[in-house]
Amino acid sequence: MDTAEREEAIDWKSGIVTFPLMCNYNHSSDPLANRFVLKVDIEIVVKQWDQNGSHSGSVGYSAKFSKSQTWVGQLAINIHQPPTLNEMAIITGILVNNSALKNATWLDRYIVQYSDDGITFTDAPNLTDFWKAKGMYDAMNMEYIMSVPIISKYVRLNNAPNRSGCWISNYFVTTPAASVLKIWGDVNDTLLLKMNMVFDRNTSTCFVPPINGVDTNPPMLWLRTNLSIFNLPLGAPYKVEVTGDNLSCNRHSRTKSMHVAFPHETKSGYDFEGYIRFCTLSGSDSSTQCTFDCFCTNSISCSETFLYMRNDGDTINPARLCELQVTMA
Repeated sequence: MDTAEREEAIDWKSGIVTFPLMCNYNHSSDPLANRFVLKVDIEIVVKQWDQNGSHSGSVGYSAKFSKSQTWVGQLAINIHQPPTLNEMAIITGILVNNSALKNATWLDRYIVQYSDDGITFTDAPNLTDFWKAKGMYDAMNMEYIMSVPIISKYVRLNNAPNRSGCWISNYFVTTPAASVLKIWGDVNDTLLLKMNMVFDRNTSTCFVPPINGVDTNPPMLWLRTNLSIFNLPLGAPYKVEVTGDNLSCNRHSRTKSMHVAFPHETKSGYDFEGYIRFCTLSGSDSSTQCTFDCFCTNSISCSETFLYMRNDGDTINPARLCELQVTMA
């Protein structure tokens, strides 16, 4: 039997697709040798959600072996609407209902996906230590912490590739992004959405910070980060590692420069206008990694870090930012 493809859009309630009659004549006395495989890929797009944010139904197909024998295959489907957060948020964990904990392998069956527009979703980093059990959040839910924070307005739990599983009751643990990350002059969160590449522990995902003279809104990257995003105890000196390409670790350079700083011990509460102290470059200048020691002294100065990066007119070999990691000194 020849291989054939057919694609057709159907309505959820009245969807019936009739394929042309396909015959597979016996050519062997072995039943297994006479069989053929019919594969059906189904993609479902929900145009409008009901009040409960879910849709239920079934899909199936029938195969007729003779004039009197018909086999019908059917699969029940229940689709749940991906949660939409009220604002741009940092997703740091998930609460899973106790009923899902009966199956200890649920962590291997599901992946977290996020989206900038609620339509196209991206898989969260595939890390062996992505989930860490924190303990019971309440009498009904276990809390898991994500080792890599995700910045988005749309997030969902989905089946991992080649794994199946039923929907489980879950709630994502979120923090408003504006309370943790601030980027000077960032209109419409354009740069904020790129921060997923900076915190994903993957040096192959990078972006080019604004180039002065080309980008004007803003003309440079001036990032303020609360250290809670790194799950670190606050109030102690820390180390900052900036990874990328074509970097300059120096505060003063002709075409590129970088500053890492922390808040003044007694001057907090400002976005970018307050007093800061610069961290100390550890080692020599490098084009791929810059390490800074931040000798802060108390809970105020050790609660945040500042990163300033400037690309000055170099559009051929601009600096690229790949990772920003903070560890205890």
